[in-house]
Amino acid sequence: YEKALINHKTHLSIAREIQDRLGETQALGNLGKVLFNQGKYPKAIDFHQEQLALAKAIQDRVSESQALANLGRAHLAMGELQQAISYLQDSLYISVTIKDNLSRGETLRFMGDVSAFIGESEQAKDYYMQQLELAR
Repeated sequence: YEKALINHKTHLSIAREIQDRLGETQALGNLGKVLFNQGKYPKAIDFHQEQLALAKAIQDRVSESQALANLGRAHLAMGELQQAISYLQDSLYISVTIKDNLSRGETLRFMGDVSAFIGESEQAKDYYMQQLELAR
């Protein structure tokens, strides 16, 4: 993970230096994902919040949807269900609106995870089946 963090921080630094705002959103998201995988959820949330703010500023709806989904995932990992659900619903709305099936599928999977976590197995199954249909 340390090498990945170094590479993504380098990417972020270069993107900022050359004023590549889209590259900056991608680097912020990747840093958040690595930190999430390390179990550093509050730090991951910080990067995804920054990614979300920048994505909104440059009107990058794909990055916005991805940031929201990753925020939902991180809040779920921290047991903050209402925040997780809110972020995921916002992500799903955007991904459906812009017809981004990759982000939509990822968000549906995370929503299934939330439903499974709270014991709503039928709802979880429905989300997972929707994700499966998109993948086909």
